[in-house]
Amino acid sequence: TESINSRFIICFGKIIYIRVNLGCNVSNVIAYTYLKSAPNIVSSSVTKTTCYNSSDGSLAIAFDRDLEPGETLSLQWINTTDNVSDQEDIDELSYEDGKYMYRVKHQLPFGDYELKLMGFKGSFNTYTDGPQHTIKFQIGKYNPVVFTTSKVDVWCKGGYDGQIKIDATGGIPEEVPAAYYEYRMNEWTDNPDDLIYYKDWTKFDGDATSQIIKGLPKGTYKIQVRDSNGCVARINGGLGDEKLEIIEIKEPDEAFEAVETYRKNPTAFGRADGELTYKVTGGTINSDNTYNFELRESSITGPVTTVYTTQYDASTKEFYITFKALRGMDYYLSISDKNWTSATDKVDADNDG
Repeated sequence: TESINSRFIICFGKIIYIRVNLGCNVSNVIAYTYLKSAPNIVSSSVTKTTCYNSSDGSLAIAFDRDLEPGETLSLQWINTTDNVSDQEDIDELSYEDGKYMYRVKHQLPFGDYELKLMGFKGSFNTYTDGPQHTIKFQIGKYNPVVFTTSKVDVWCKGGYDGQIKIDATGGIPEEVPAAYYEYRMNEWTDNPDDLIYYKDWTKFDGDATSQIIKGLPKGTYKIQVRDSNGCVARINGGLGDEKLEIIEIKEPDEAFEAVETYRKNPTAFGRADGELTYKVTGGTINSDNTYNFELRESSITGPVTTVYTTQYDASTKEFYITFKALRGMDYYLSISDKNWTSATDKVDADNDG
């Protein structure tokens, strides 16, 4: 018995008429068009866009067979998220890991897609109306890279102990453990073409989402952050210009200094009527316009003197401490500013009598 199929192959794309002879009876004529099925889609895989605002997602499709000579395919898709459609023609498949593959050449933006396969053999269509010729897929995207900063000013005038802390989120490090963040820091200048780089793109320590930059002098700095995909943090929810965080590291206007300005020794042996005044300037004064201080009797661990007065002159930014009721003995004085920059002194209070 000869296979009917073997005869139909030569009738590809044509109308075929069939009538069955049953001896005494003959069936009605049946007419149909013979179409070969296009390759079936067996699987697909997608890659997200590199950055939140990029349009470079990708799609790879696996088929159940290779294309025959003269056979071509056409991919037609619509991004239902923004209602944009496109297409791409295929005349060759690659063979990868036991599958016949095609990687879409178009770069695909974020969105939900519906894809339909069309097939051709010579001047005829192939069959592409089955569920194996249509797929739905989504091109995802990473969250936008976002960062915030905080700072520690220089403690002493002329010092190099300023700090900037960066906290980053978003981008590929949120989903891929091996990914990371980088920062770039330069000193601010009025001329954008004359940037002074302290650090070009530098990886955060370890796999951290935070980075502390230490050893900074007084200055104004620009900070940028990106992820290991090269996606730079941007303003306006990741859709605007690249974000440049401007941070000013300050230092005290004057160096911290404590100077003795007045001394009155006890008037007689055993009396407690001595006085001692110090003027304190510079450094970083406390928010209530005071400095930290204590005066101890006899040793650095002796009793603390509690009889004193203070005065702040806002016009000169001078702070005065006057210790009273002092006896004839050694005293140990410690004065410091808000940042605990300190000055210490040993004071000998002699008797006048």
